[in-house]
Order: sequence, then structure tokens, then C-alpha cells
Amino acid sequence: VKAAKLVGVVNVGVLGTVTAVALFAVHKNTRLTFVGILCTALTIGMYASPLSAMSTVVKTKSVEYMPFLLSLFLFLNAGVWSAYAVLVKDIYIGVPNAVGLFLGSAQLILYVIYKNKPVSTNPIEAIEEEEEEGRSAHPARRGIEMNSSLGNV
Repeated sequence: VKAAKLVGVVNVGVLGTVTAVALFAVHKNTRLTFVGILCTALTIGMYASPLSAMSTVVKTKSVEYMPFLLSLFLFLNAGVWSAYAVLVKDIYIGVPNAVGLFLGSAQLILYVIYKNKPVSTNPIEAIEEEEEEGRSAHPARRGIEMNSSLGNV
């Protein structure tokens, strides 16, 4: 309930602030550009948000951290809006959705590449296992361990 209230306040607050700035602080001739650039930036941010999941997929060589349906529907959404942008010739719709189409394609390609790979261990679990075995997973710690072992010789 607390999180829902916070999201509601932030959404209403941000929308209210943008509306107030667009109506009162921005001149009529530049209002479309202001709102268009703001919406373009937010849309690109939305499509770029799964980049961390893509990074995890490449590191672990497993798609268990990237939901397929989310990737598919982001791709489809970007494709439909890109087609609409071409039809109405609107750059503020076209640019961010073209970026989304590219990023959605990259996600689906990653999914195809890594979908049949064996599930790798969680990176955090792998680090903990190495530390339990006495080896440090952290490169700087390995260097310190090597230097301390040389000092004992």
C-alpha cells in the first residue's frame, strides 16, 4: 500500500510538474519540442531498462534472468509504434521506438543464442563458492593473497 501511494504521488507529481512547466514556463512555439524531447528521453529509458538483464545473460550465458515474453512484447510494441510514426511522420514517436525496435531485436537475438545453453550458476553463488574453497573471486584480493603467500616463502 505504501509503495502504491508512493508511485501514485510520484506519477501525479511528475505529470503535474511537466504539465505546469509546459503550460506556463515554455512559450507556445517551443512547447511541442519541449514535451516531445522529454517523452523521447523517457521512452528511450524505458526501452533501455532491460540492458542490465542483457548484460547478465551474456555473463552467465543463460536466459533465466531475461523473461522472454517481456522481450517479445517490448519488441512488438516498438515495431507497432515505429510503423505508426512512419505513417504520421512524427519524429518524436519514431526515434525512441526505432531505438526500442533495435534493442528489442538485440534481446530476442540474445534469447535465441543462449536459450539452449545449460543453466549456469548464479554469479553471486559462484563467487561465494570460490571464497569457500579458499580462493578469492575478487582480482585485487587474489593479488594480495599471492603477495602474502610469497612473503611466507
